[in-house]
Formats: sequence, structure tokens, C-alpha cells
Amino acid sequence: MITHLFVSPKLKSFQAVMFGLMLLIATTPLIAQPPAAPATSEKPEVTPEEEGKPFTPLFDGKSIEKWIVRTGQATYTVEDGVIVGRTATSGPNTFLCT
Repeated sequence: MITHLFVSPKLKSFQAVMFGLMLLIATTPLIAQPPAAPATSEKPEVTPEEEGKPFTPLFDGKSIEKWIVRTGQATYTVEDGVIVGRTATSGPNTFLCT
């Protein structure tokens, strides 16, 4: 009858190395990420060519009458001033274009 289990020092060393490798593999993606870019409050620079040209909004917050649905079968509506798209169960991607 065995009264105690004997674990060899080589096995303990192997387990420690494997644990360290697993920890390294699991944390490498977190360390390898580039730092986030700092937020900036600077206004974008307006070139002389853009100066004086009127801004043309793409969406008036009310309707999408002049928009075109290309390919696919998704539906688009305006709800609370926001464009809402609902996908179909099958078919290709759908694009809402101006």
C-alpha cells in the first residue's frame, strides 16, 4: 500500500515551466497592444480650398428618401432622428448609399 505520493523534482520543474509558458502566452496579446491615442480637442484644419464652401449634410434626421439600398434585403428606417437598419435572415450584405 502506498501511503504518500512521490513527485519527482523534474516533474515539479516541468510543471512550473509549463505554467509560466501558459501565463506568458495568455498575457502577450494584452502587453503587445499599442497604447491608445490621446483624445484631442483641436479643431480640424480647414484648407483655403474648403473655406467658404457650404457644408452639405448627408442626413437631415427625418427621412432617407434620396438614399438608395444596394444589394441585400435589409430594411432601413428613421427612428428618433437616427437611421436604423434591420438585417434579413439570409442573402448578401446590404448597403445604404447616398
